[in-house]
Amino acid sequence: MRIVGDRGTKSLTGAKLRQALDLRSTLFTVSATDGTFYISGRGFGHGLGLSQWGTYYLSQQGIDYQRILAHYYQNARLTQID
Repeated sequence: MRIVGDRGTKSLTGAKLRQALDLRSTLFTVSATDGTFYISGRGFGHGLGLSQWGTYYLSQQGIDYQRILAHYYQNARLTQID
């Protein structure tokens, strides 16, 4: 993001902006309306839908990887690659 103000310009990567705004994830959007900026975000990580802590907890309960992946990626199929 490039931020332009009356005292200069500053460019920040998504990760640096996330850190500066104390956001949990780089999965966020910035919009502006009538001079007001809105930041919307969600998640704690990469935004792919899999929780590392959630998978750890499920595995500690004895749930196998096929069921864990099926929980997080409900429309996906695991197949063998030859």
